[in-house]
Amino acid sequence: VMLDSPSASVVVVSWGPPQMPNGIILNYTVVLERYADGFELDRQGVDENTFVVEFENSQNIIGETPYNLTIFASNSAGEGQSVELTHFTVESTSPPPPTDVRVDRSTDGSSMTVSWTRLTIVQAGSFVTYIVTFEEPNSRRK
Repeated sequence: VMLDSPSASVVVVSWGPPQMPNGIILNYTVVLERYADGFELDRQGVDENTFVVEFENSQNIIGETPYNLTIFASNSAGEGQSVELTHFTVESTSPPPPTDVRVDRSTDGSSMTVSWTRLTIVQAGSFVTYIVTFEEPNSRRK
């Protein structure tokens, strides 16, 4: 079983067929759970010739959070023995810088509004907030 994480909100799982299958495999099921409490975040089924699953849901996959992954095959008799990856994490990535930043001053000069183009959920990943700071320019002229 191999894992790849092209971003903080995506996990790609790949595997090969069993060396000695117990019957004719009809499909595979891949289950993603939180490690801390075993809560099932996602479950995907694929046919017997597909050996890749992509979990892409930034609300469920958060960087630096541990997860469990279980893969099992099914045949006409039911579910087979599972393969488990326990306690893997997805690294956090830095968000892209804000784009289209605009600063609008009030007409009396007593306030200003800073705005920028909003990130998509996929771009944001586990990113929560930007911090905006303001520094008054030095009033002394050289």
